[in-house]
Amino acid sequence: MNKKKKIVADGVFNAELHSFLSKALVSAGYAGIEVRTTTAKTEIRIKATKSVEVLGTDGRKIRELKALICKRFGYKAD
Repeated sequence: MNKKKKIVADGVFNAELHSFLSKALVSAGYAGIEVRTTTAKTEIRIKATKSVEVLGTDGRKIRELKALICKRFGYKAD
């Protein structure tokens, strides 16, 4: 993939992820994301004012969000 297409693809990914999380985490005070990509993994950090609501009961909500993101963007669930 050439450099221009990679930049556009990264921008679309960030925009779609931001849109999805802003709708899913309205009650948690969603503020944004940080995406770090390495050769081994992609790390997504969610910024929110109420981190307890992002995690949910026993981490259920964050696992559901992770599963949805993995399914939508084709990441391996590990």
